[in-house]
Amino acid sequence: MQAIQSEQLDILVVDDDVPSASLIAELLRDEGYVVAESHQGTHALEAIQQRRPRLLITDVRMPGMDGFELARRVRQLVADIAVIFTSVQPENLMRVPAGNALGKPFQIDALLDLVNQNLPAPVGLAVV
Repeated sequence: MQAIQSEQLDILVVDDDVPSASLIAELLRDEGYVVAESHQGTHALEAIQQRRPRLLITDVRMPGMDGFELARRVRQLVADIAVIFTSVQPENLMRVPAGNALGKPFQIDALLDLVNQNLPAPVGLAVV
């Protein structure tokens, strides 16, 4: 899990596939978002208790705690958090609304469009 800092957290990316989580996090940092990443559901819950992100991006299939269970638990802590689910297997996203589902592999523009739909602008950046 990446070190948790004290600044406002925009997005928490959770994926047991470290390269995938790192890629998503880096793309979003390049867009000005403050992003942390975690590779296990239990670690993600710990991070959320320390810093409350505005958006959770989670893989559906992870060992231990899957993305659906993680989202359910996170919403008990942060009721108004937006959630985007990712998966390599399209059938895992069938019960997720289109505006909250991202198939893998994905186009960068598709990721950014979903993030912008769910989280209008990075904290501290003016929208002109």
